[in-house]
Parts: sequence; structure tokens; C-alpha cells
Amino acid sequence: MGFLKIVAGILAFALVTVIIYMWGLSKQMRSEQDLNNMIMAKGTGIVLKYLKSHDYITKKDIINLFKDGIKVKLFYSRNVAAVNDTDKFSESVIEYMIKTGQLVKEGNRYRLGK
Repeated sequence: MGFLKIVAGILAFALVTVIIYMWGLSKQMRSEQDLNNMIMAKGTGIVLKYLKSHDYITKKDIINLFKDGIKVKLFYSRNVAAVNDTDKFSESVIEYMIKTGQLVKEGNRYRLGK
């Protein structure tokens, strides 16, 4: 009976190890998408915070908001995402916010959506 307990313990340990390994592997595979989502959410939050105290925002204003740089990091990873091209990132944020109804375009400026 002692031999069977040892084998069962080894198998249980191996199973737990495989589960933890697979969980870590799936987290690593999704990390780039998670970083992209986090940086887009942070950029959107910055624009929304600006619009709470202002009626309108222009693309130039958005670029100026992002000029200091935006960085995000997953707490379980060393990977960091940062904005290098504020023009391109501001276009992505504007497009995303219009698509989700957070911004409404009025001429060359934008206002908070409903």
C-alpha cells in the first residue's frame, strides 16, 4: 500500500506542475494583447479625464496629452508597453473612442459622447 501512495503522490505532483505550466504559458501568449488593451484603456482614460473639465478636444490636444509618454506593465511580467509614436496612437485612440461612442466628431474637434 505504501508504494501506491508514493506513485499517486508523484502523479498528483506532476499533474499540478503541468496545470501551473499551462496556465503560465497561456498568460505569456496573451500578454501582448493584454498590454495593448491596457495601453488603449489608459489613453482613453486620459482623454476622458480631460473632457470632464473641457467641452471639446482636438487631435492636437490629444497628442499633447500623450507627449509625456504612456507606459503600462503587467504585474506578473517584465514586459512593458510604451507609446513611441503619439500621432499614430492618438489616431487609434480617437478611432476606438468614436467606434465605442465615447467621442463624437464635430468638425475638427471632438466632444464627449452620450
